Amino acid sequence: MSLSIIPVSQVFGKYNHQTRMADLNRKNPIKTVQNQVDRVTISPEALKKRAIAVALSEIKNLSQESTEAKPVSIESIEPVSGENKIE
Repeated sequence: MSLSIIPVSQVFGKYNHQTRMADLNRKNPIKTVQNQVDRVTISPEALKKRAIAVALSEIKNLSQESTEAKPVSIESIEPVSGENKIE
């Protein structure tokens, strides 16, 4: 059986250190939990806005590709109503 001899000042030093840490932990307003996991959920409204943004960007890309593929002439554009006819 082995015994270790520790000076009394070292024992009291460790005790004082631990009590100081306990005091600081009591004063700290932030509580931490071991193995804490933050969970994030995305709201249905945010998912809807994201889907709309993706769809709009796809439409924009497709329209750019189609206008680049065939140029549109002024003669091929038809007015919507009779009031806007160019003569």
